[in-house]
Amino acid sequence: MEYKTSVRAKAGADLPLASASIHIGFADAGALLFHAMSCSKHSIDNLGELGESILRLIKDGKWRSEWRLVMNLLHAESVLVQREMEKQRSPLV
Repeated sequence: MEYKTSVRAKAGADLPLASASIHIGFADAGALLFHAMSCSKHSIDNLGELGESILRLIKDGKWRSEWRLVMNLLHAESVLVQREMEKQRSPLV
């Protein structure tokens, strides 16, 4: 992924005029861009104990191989997700 930024401003009599843009280029099709705002992270506090419990469940044949453990969650008030379908496209964000 490649980032390019540019900012332009003109000083006026009262207030300056300004504009800004960000161009994001993707090297491969199928690339993802996530932009999350106002985030908080939630994690498992007793990961060691939980790991031992899971190992016992595996040993006893009670943990299914397709199950996964989510150790961290990220909560965001808003998220922008962009998936690039083509190679070398530069959308304006």
